[in-house]
Amino acid sequence: MRIFVALVALMVFGCSAPSVGSSEAVVEVEVDILSENTDSLFGYYMNGIDSALLTGDQFRAAAAFFAQNDSLVRQSAPNLMKAGLVCLSSAEHRLFGVEFLTALFRTYPQHAYAPEALMQLGLFFQNEINDPERSANYLRALVDRYPTHPLRADAEALLLFMGGDENETIKNWLKTK
Repeated sequence: MRIFVALVALMVFGCSAPSVGSSEAVVEVEVDILSENTDSLFGYYMNGIDSALLTGDQFRAAAAFFAQNDSLVRQSAPNLMKAGLVCLSSAEHRLFGVEFLTALFRTYPQHAYAPEALMQLGLFFQNEINDPERSANYLRALVDRYPTHPLRADAEALLLFMGGDENETIKNWLKTK
C-alpha cells in the first residue's frame, strides 16, 4: 500500500522516485499526501503506533496532531489510550496525555483500557511529575473501581511502597507473585 501511494504521488506530482531502500522518502511522500486529509493522517498515526513503525520525529508529530484533533481521539477508548500514551511521552503535550487518559476511564469505565489508563496516570505522576498524592489518587481509584483486575495487586503494592516500609512492601508483593 505504501509503495502504491508513493507511485501515485510520483505520477501526480512528478517527483523523482525514491531509491528502493529509501523508506524515509516513501514516508515523507505519504505524510505530505495525507496531511491534506485529517482523517487519513489520523489513521496513518494510529496504524504507525499499532505497528511500532513510527520514528521519534513521527511520534512528536503524532502528539501535536492528537492535541490539535482531540475530537477524533475521543471517538473510542483505544484511540484515547494510544493518543494519551503518545502525548504523555511528549514534553510539550503531556497535559493532553493526562486529559486523554482521564477521559478514557471516565467515558469508557467498563473498557479493558480503563484500569490501564489509571495505572499509567499513577505511574506518570509518581515518576515523571513527582506528585505522590495525585499518583496515589489514581492508584486508589484503580483498586476501588476494579477490584478483580490483575493490575489491582500492582497498584496496591505501589501504594504501600509510596506510603511506608519499602522492605516489607517488597516482601509482600513477592508473596503475591
